[in-house]
Parts: sequence; C-alpha cells; structure tokens
Amino acid sequence: MLFRSAADDAYARRLRQGAERSPYADRIRWTGFLDEARKPAAYAAADAFVHASLSEGMALAILEAMAHGLPVVATRGCYMAAAARAGALRECAPDVGALGAALAEVLSPRASGLGAAASAYVRREHDWSRLAARTLQIYEEGLRAA
Repeated sequence: MLFRSAADDAYARRLRQGAERSPYADRIRWTGFLDEARKPAAYAAADAFVHASLSEGMALAILEAMAHGLPVVATRGCYMAAAARAGALRECAPDVGALGAALAEVLSPRASGLGAAASAYVRREHDWSRLAARTLQIYEEGLRAA
C-alpha cells in the first residue's frame, strides 16, 4: 500500500500547476502507475522522462527510462547523483522552476546525446554481473569488518 501525506499531495499539486503554465503543457503526460505491458509503448512514445520526487531512493522507473534511451530529469531526492555526474541524466532541485529549466535543457538540440549516454550508463553500471560483483564486495567487506 502506498501512503501519501498532505505534503506529498501539495507537492504534486504545485508540479501540475507549474506544468499547466509551461510551454510544454500540451506535451506533458502524467501516467501514474504503468504495468509491464504498457511501459514499452509509453517509453517509445516519450521525448523525455521526468521523475520528480522529494524522497525516492533510486527509482527503477528512472533506470528503465534511461535503458530505453530517454533523456531523464530526476530530482535530487531520487539519489541519482552518480548518473548525473556521469552525464547520463539531469538532476535538479524538486521545485517547478528547476524542473522546467531541466526539462527545457534535455529537450533542446544541445542535449541530443543524453538518451544515448543514459542507455550506455545503465548498461555499464547496472548490468547483473556488475551488480553481483558489487554485492559480493560489500559482503566480503562486511565479513572482514566483523
């Protein structure tokens, strides 16, 4: 079950109001939950993916969008700083102005390689062999420290 607070609802309301006033208002889709059958079509139809969360903890949806080659905007609450430092996505503050500026940036012709960089980053940093090796390293470090 998903628990939402009044602060979460107020944040979502501010984002929607800001989006309605943006020059991209007619291009923004608030999909909500998408099951596995509907995700591929949504990613294929998208020009960019925005994940605006106050506290997420590296959302799988961000990695999926990156893997599909989409330019991604994620707020700092998503903990994707490593991907941002690698040039694989744009990270910004969780407010309407910062999100609008970041979205305009990733949709500009200057950012044409961002989707390819995102896809390469996911393949390089989040493939199963790399994740398994990291997990084993963490366990070994924990055993040595015990």
